[in-house]
Amino acid sequence: MSFLYKGISSENYMVVEKITRSILPPLSHTVVDVPSRPGVFHQKTVVGARTITAQIRIRQNNVMDLNAMIRAIAQWLYSESPQKLSLTKEPGRCYLAVLSGDTDLDEIVTVGKGELTFLCTDPIAYDEVETLMTITDSPQTVEIEGTAPTFPIIKATFNQDTTYFAYFTAYENEQVILGEAVDEETQTSKNTMVRVFHDPMQTTTGWAAGGNVIDNGTVTGTMAVGGSEYFTYSSLGSGSNWHGPALKKSLTTPIDNFRVEAWMKLKTSKNVKEQARVEVILLDVNSNVIGKLSMRDSYTTKRGVKAVLRIGPDDNAYYLINGEGKKSGYWNDFYGKLRLEKKGKWWYAYVGVLEPNGKYTKTWNAKYYDKSNKWTADLAQVVVTVNGYGTSPVPTPDNLFVSSIQIFSTSTLATQEVPVIASAGDVIEINHLTKEVLLNGEDYREVLDPSSNLFALSNGATDLGFEPFDAAAIELSYQGRWK
Repeated sequence: MSFLYKGISSENYMVVEKITRSILPPLSHTVVDVPSRPGVFHQKTVVGARTITAQIRIRQNNVMDLNAMIRAIAQWLYSESPQKLSLTKEPGRCYLAVLSGDTDLDEIVTVGKGELTFLCTDPIAYDEVETLMTITDSPQTVEIEGTAPTFPIIKATFNQDTTYFAYFTAYENEQVILGEAVDEETQTSKNTMVRVFHDPMQTTTGWAAGGNVIDNGTVTGTMAVGGSEYFTYSSLGSGSNWHGPALKKSLTTPIDNFRVEAWMKLKTSKNVKEQARVEVILLDVNSNVIGKLSMRDSYTTKRGVKAVLRIGPDDNAYYLINGEGKKSGYWNDFYGKLRLEKKGKWWYAYVGVLEPNGKYTKTWNAKYYDKSNKWTADLAQVVVTVNGYGTSPVPTPDNLFVSSIQIFSTSTLATQEVPVIASAGDVIEINHLTKEVLLNGEDYREVLDPSSNLFALSNGATDLGFEPFDAAAIELSYQGRWK
């Protein structure tokens, strides 16, 4: 008999002699006395926190070893927030629990005996492995395992433009609606964001010399393709300030309203003297700078990666974002997306860290209204550059690169037009537990209709309908929940 806490087995530290748990967590009831009526009127049942106790025995060869083991156990079990607890007697299930109460030990020479009490703040047990199913029909009957309602995750990978996506059960209050359907009599759909440029940075073919576009520095060295996946350097050359290679590519047609997105990485080592930057520079038809997206570490006494997103050239610029984020070191070890967007007189900037699960975190947004109409040039070219500074050490090529750039031409809607909310290749994910709506990993709750309810699915069979069913490949996943 044993348990795992934080993924670590109790067998590494102790013998578990007995585990005590309840059939159900503590139940209490809210009732109301009704005059002239026997008994009471039941209003609701309140489910309390569950506790699981383990009687343990620790045996070591000598007192010193026992003391050391007690310290190791204390470090393992202490947590300021609930952690995953699994019982070997209940395989495939887990709880979220925190150690609670006294942890006294009765010690006799080299043996210690005691009791551990785990407080399960969420009294429900969860399947350790998610269940994943592909939706192949609408409506489709989905079978939910468990004894408590569960909160599904719906993932739709679209194969065409759509202005509308919805799903629902037979119950009126169980529906999720994204966007707006087109009334074919009076409305038309419009994609206000059309991709006009996409380069996955797998070859330098089609790219030309970048020209002298590096702020406070020199274009030198050689650009390379790393692992057929990104632009980095094979040589940064030399210089007293910023220096490194730069390559340039033109759009097919200049555009006045645009969105530029660039995925880049800047990860310095523990050597605080490393200095580097990676940049995407936006040019007009005359190679004048109209904007920049940059991650850099220019410190020599600390690790401090900061984002710079600006409008205009270095000597006449407006900075939408220029800093390390919420705190020093916030964007260290950065891999993620930078975005600069122009819509009429409005400019928007965005920074987000891309996590392994595909979601963006540590996001930062800024906007600026160009009321004097100062920056109006069309976007015609894009430059990629990676730089070192002086003779300072730099990150290795696999930690300093640009992995993808895409550019969209944007437009506004007329009165009778309905906006496209997803295009081919886009992924929308709706998490009914966390209440997140994501488009390609970014928050997208703006398209969620107010009438929507991110409902739970009861155990057993439920019919789910989807509209339009043929617009996307749809998956449903859930974690079974057990009372």
